[in-house]
Amino acid sequence: MDSKVKQNIINEISKTLLDSRPLTVEYRGRALATILPVSDYQEFQTEREEILKNLEKELNGILDLIRSHTQRQSLAEVEAQLAALRQIIEQEMED
Repeated sequence: MDSKVKQNIINEISKTLLDSRPLTVEYRGRALATILPVSDYQEFQTEREEILKNLEKELNGILDLIRSHTQRQSLAEVEAQLAALRQIIEQEMED
């Protein structure tokens, strides 16, 4: 790739990001990557951190429940709650 092509790519990326638009890089009609403006990425990170904090609170609540109420709940009920929360966490980690 010559320097003119590289500079054109850099210019296009810069122009797109300055317009606060994401840029999707495709190859053979398939998306390979998306470049986000910094503000969009920061918003994404903030939302993700909030989701993880809420999941942590829910997990801590379940652990408190296990510690204080295991005599009142069956093991199957506790396991079902833990399995549901685990599935949510795994989905969030994949995103």
